[in-house]
Amino acid sequence: MIINALKSIPLFAALNSAQLAEVAALLKIKSLPKEAAFFTEGAPSQGVFILLEGEVKIVKTSSRGGEHTIRTIEPGEAFAEVVLFTGLPYPANAVCAKPSRAGFLPTGALEALIKKNPELGIQFIKVLAPRLYAAQSKNKELALDNVADRLYNFLNQATGDREPDGLCHVTLPATRSELASMLGTTRETLTRLLMALKKGGLIVLEKNRLSFRPSDLAGYMKQRL
Repeated sequence: MIINALKSIPLFAALNSAQLAEVAALLKIKSLPKEAAFFTEGAPSQGVFILLEGEVKIVKTSSRGGEHTIRTIEPGEAFAEVVLFTGLPYPANAVCAKPSRAGFLPTGALEALIKKNPELGIQFIKVLAPRLYAAQSKNKELALDNVADRLYNFLNQATGDREPDGLCHVTLPATRSELASMLGTTRETLTRLLMALKKGGLIVLEKNRLSFRPSDLAGYMKQRL
């Protein structure tokens, strides 16, 4: 089961069956209940995690105690790989959104593995480079765009269903607070924006299912410029 999970993770996609078995043998399995943390912000980084079951949120805490969800981890994804080989502490908290089980691969073991399998190091670069680009884009967005711009970008980048007539359906995060955190704003500000868009006929919002036409939102955004 663990080897099958490793096969689907981009970091290990270049490895053959024998190499995957070697990685699996190095993994230390850890299970945690909901709201427990695999690591906390500021703690010394010791390795990379691979989520096998459950759901984990990477959460950044502000100096005022506010929280911002950076990323949601689903089974089959690796996390904490951004601090590998740096010696830097974890930059955020990895909190279980539901009971979760993950495999932990210590940095030292991974370094030894890369020395034996250079293609794994190349694979790391291929996977981490786009994430660095995305992080830079996100920082620019938070600095320059307002909340409406961020919501527009989020909806256009979200994975959802698209009908032949162009109508898109996107499932939002479970709570408004979570979505607001992802957009770098408050729940109240986000709620006001959603209600304004709904009142203007630009979106249809039913619980956590949001429907919209990209052309309508694009026109709305153009009018705001």
